[in-house]
Amino acid sequence: MTTAILSALPEEQSSLVQHLAQPQRLMHAGRAFWLGDLHGRRVVLALSGIGKVAAATTATALIERFSAARIVFTGVAGGVGDGVNVGDVVVAQDYIQHDMDASPLFPRWEVPGYARTRLDCDGALTAILLEAASACVSSARGQFGLNPEPLDASAATVREMSTDRPDQTEGAFTVPKGMYQFEFGFFNYSRRLDTDHRNETFIWGEVNAKYGLTDDIDVQLIWQPWTEQRYKGNPDAGEDGFAREGVNDL
Repeated sequence: MTTAILSALPEEQSSLVQHLAQPQRLMHAGRAFWLGDLHGRRVVLALSGIGKVAAATTATALIERFSAARIVFTGVAGGVGDGVNVGDVVVAQDYIQHDMDASPLFPRWEVPGYARTRLDCDGALTAILLEAASACVSSARGQFGLNPEPLDASAATVREMSTDRPDQTEGAFTVPKGMYQFEFGFFNYSRRLDTDHRNETFIWGEVNAKYGLTDDIDVQLIWQPWTEQRYKGNPDAGEDGFAREGVNDL
């Protein structure tokens, strides 16, 4: 029995190709297919590209040309639902066509002719995938010492990172307790002009490292590796200009 694994993007397929035993690349219908063994199972990998039409035509080729008995779609999710965290592995039980809208004849997301919005995945295949994914995650957890539980009760409610603006030295928010934040600026330029004076400042490689002591207090280490300052005074008033450069203090 041949299992087809379908992906939309090369980044989603590349690691699977690397793990294929006896890989063989074939071109068919303008697409590249990889044949081989994955963990002792015969598989064919296909890259469909983005979109439902591309996925449908590729799935048709997998069935007609390669006699795929079952098709698995794998990739990175474009959104995170309630109760799902970044990095979680999700195995679907059913699915919807998110852009299906035949209203007002049918409710949004309802597929005409099916009288429902959610379409079931293959139950037996879903169960196999869930078991395999759970075993893989458990194995990785033991190998790398990962902890399936949050580090603390507040880990799931940490607020979003807020960058310092307008540059790396003006922070509107503190960093949450126990967390680090690093910001880097490749090049900053500022200029102040008035009637008789001009002051220009060039800053290269500015770094701001922050650590949260509490949820309301953090410490910051700001370093400007190289700074140039150019000042032009008013000659009529006897003011000389100057230029200086060098490494700033922490």
